Parts: sequence; structure tokens; C-alpha cells
Amino acid sequence: MINKIRKILIRVLQLTIFVLPFILGTIGLSKLNGGNIIDAAYMACRLYGMDADLPDVINGYVEVARWMAPFATASGVILVIEALGKRLSNWFKKFNKNNIVVYGNSVTREFLLSSLAHRGIRPVDNVIIHADKHVILFDTDEENIDFYTKHQNELEGKQVYIHLNEMNQLSIKNPSLHVFSMTEIAARLFWREEAIPFEKIEKGKYRILIVGFEDLGQEVLKYGLLSNIFSSKQQIEYHIFGETYHFFDWHRELDKMLPDQIIAHDSSIYQERELISQADRIVFCGRDRDNMMVASNILAYYNMKPDVELYASIYDRDVLELIGTTDVIKPFASMEELCTRDYILNEKLNQNAIKTHNLYNENVTNPDWKIEWQDLSAFLRYSNISSADFNEVRRRYIDYYGDTLSHNELVAILTELEHIRWCRYHYMNNWVLGEEKNKMLRTHPCLVPFNELTQEEIDKDQVIVEQFIEEYRKEQMK
Repeated sequence: MINKIRKILIRVLQLTIFVLPFILGTIGLSKLNGGNIIDAAYMACRLYGMDADLPDVINGYVEVARWMAPFATASGVILVIEALGKRLSNWFKKFNKNNIVVYGNSVTREFLLSSLAHRGIRPVDNVIIHADKHVILFDTDEENIDFYTKHQNELEGKQVYIHLNEMNQLSIKNPSLHVFSMTEIAARLFWREEAIPFEKIEKGKYRILIVGFEDLGQEVLKYGLLSNIFSSKQQIEYHIFGETYHFFDWHRELDKMLPDQIIAHDSSIYQERELISQADRIVFCGRDRDNMMVASNILAYYNMKPDVELYASIYDRDVLELIGTTDVIKPFASMEELCTRDYILNEKLNQNAIKTHNLYNENVTNPDWKIEWQDLSAFLRYSNISSADFNEVRRRYIDYYGDTLSHNELVAILTELEHIRWCRYHYMNNWVLGEEKNKMLRTHPCLVPFNELTQEEIDKDQVIVEQFIEEYRKEQMK
């Protein structure tokens, strides 16, 4: 909204500068020629071309106007050239399929365009440009939805990426419409770059404190539950501090994320002195100011483990410099890191998800469960995306344990971990165990411990794991 107001004010200022010489010139010249407005207006227009036939004696209005008019003309010419240059540049860029059109008015848009460099297209006045890929990045969900709805026919058949921070992505049915949110990207990137070391999981209980439980805190928990799956016997505790609002109403089956635990605290984190001293990782997910205050107080007054890991989503890095904690607290979720093609478009992740689904289709025996990618519900598309995202854990597992396990042992363990992840994804969306698969009742017969699955069900997950191991081994040999 602020950017929109700023843009309007700049336009008003530009128009004022251009029109003011005409107004002043008309007033001044009408005073000199006895009030003849038409002649005065005509002579004022000629001021812009510096060829007005002015009287020998002029007044202050005309004096100001004749000096301002040439500058206004030059400014107008520059603006026209810039506009034509942008349109011409966009016209050439649209022929390259790798280029991406970015619409909107948000700061996030500017970061993305900067990251895309010459691949990014900034349309003049957000006019639709014919290209294969389009990103919609206005300030609010409402603006993004309104823009897409208004131009839906023009964007039909194109790959459209829309930023929605509040609307659930599982409600979007169109497979060509990709929903993303910056908080979701931040959480995914956090667990990818700051993964829990395997050696710490092996030691026993691992305690994570999430301080601040608005959008980012919720995504950090959700992606943590889907990413931090390393063993069927692991003991990870997620301690939540902050307003939970309707989170636990929306996600009613979180108590099934065993062997991990999710513990929501009504108390302030300042009251949990013993828990802070036992924490292995504290993640501050509130606003910059809140994170700075809470983190600085905990550092000043509380005892912690020597190897405790502290992270804060502080966008302004100067804040960390101010309190002198850059060597203690690791910042994450900066706009420069998040606003890139790799994370917003997630093309490689989507391709891997489609590959995963195709493997599933090849091995499923029940014809009713065999569905083409474009016909999948949003829930099933994101289930495959979640599986493809888990490839990061598989890579780390192979790198860490690969030399100590036989191929069959590695396959068996990763297949079990995939089943745990699959179950967690379903529990996250309130599915429960049932005698038959029913998407309306959210029941599924495979929501059971791994050792209770039929061999046919195990084989479906095992094919995905074996395919990944084979491809990853080939990558390592290059």
C-alpha cells in the first residue's frame, strides 16, 4: 500500500511540474495582453518549444514559466523515451521462454526482479505481457487475487505463480496456478540450510524452542515436522511459545507425530528457565523488534548449553550488529535469500514431484488410485512435492550413513522414513486411519506403523527410494 501511495505521489508531482509552466504562463500573459485567455494559453504552449514571441516587458509569472517550460519539456521527453525503452525491451524479452514477467507493487517484487536480472520483465503499468511464466507479487492477498481474476483469460495456459500468505494453497485446484508464500519459503530454507546434525539426534532427546507463533513460527513447525525425520526412534520435542490462535484446531492430529512431541506453553518463555537451559535450539520467529528484545534478554539473564543453536528471523541485519550478537545468533529469512527464482518458482522441486508421482503411477495396482499429474487434487500434488522436498534428508542420510550400511539396509531405512513422512503429511491435514481411502472423510488404510504395511504398499515407497539412491550415486560419481 505504501509503495502504491508513493507511486501516485510521484506521478502527481511529475504532472504538476509539466503543467505548472502552462498555468503560470497563461496567467502572466493574460495580464499582459488585457485578459485574452485564448491567446495567452497559445503563447504559454509555445514556451515548451522555446519559440514563444514574448513582449519586451514580462511579469514574474511569465519569467518563472519560461524557465520552467524547457525543463518540463526535457523531463517529458525523457519519460517518454524511458517508457518506450521499457516497452521495447519487454517486447524483445517475451520471445525468450526463460524470461519471467513479474507484476505487483511490493518490495518483494523488487528483490525478485533484481535476482532475475536480465531474465526478469517489469511490465509498464502491470499490463499483461505474453510470456510463459508470470509472477504476481502485490502487497496483499486481496490485490493478488483481484489481479489474477481480472486477467485470468489472458493468463490461461501459462505458468502463473501467485503470492498468497493467508489463503491455504491446498484450496487451489488449477495445476498451472502455483501458490507460494515468503514465510513458507523461509521455513523450508531454514530447515534445509540449518538442518539438525545427525550426531545430535543420536544422543537422545533434542529440544527445539519456537518463540513467536504467528505465520513464520507456524511454518517453521510444520516444515520441521516434515523435514526432521531421521529415525523411527528419534526424540525431538517442539516447544511452542506464542499465541496459537486456531492452529491446533486446524491441525487436530498433531499428537500422532510420534515419536516426536509438540508442546504448547501458555506461560512466557521467561518463566521456563529450566527448559531454556536444556534447549538444543531456540528459533525466534516473531517480528524484528520482538526477536531482538527476547533474544537479548535470554542471552543476558539465562544459562544455556554451550552448544545451543540460536536463530532469529531478523530481516534488518543492523539490528544484530546493534546488540552485538552476530557471532551468537544466526539470522535467517532475509529477503535477498528468499526472493530468487529457485525458491519462488521451485521448478526443480516441481519436476522432481512429477517424477515421483509418475513412479507411483507405474507401480500402483489399483486402477482407481492411478491419476495423471494434471488431474491431481492440490492435496495430492503437494503430497508429491513434500516427498520431493524430503530428498534433502535422503541426501544427508546417504552422506552420513552410506558407508556404514549395506544397500539393502539403506533402502529399508529410507523407505520407512518415507512412510513416516507420508503419514505426517496426512496427519497434518487431519487424515485418520480408516478401512478404505475416502478423501471426503479423510480416511486411509495405510496410516499405520511401517511394520503393519503390506509388502505391496512397502514396494511403492521402496521404488521411489531406490530410484533416488541410484540417481544420487550417479551424481556423486561425476
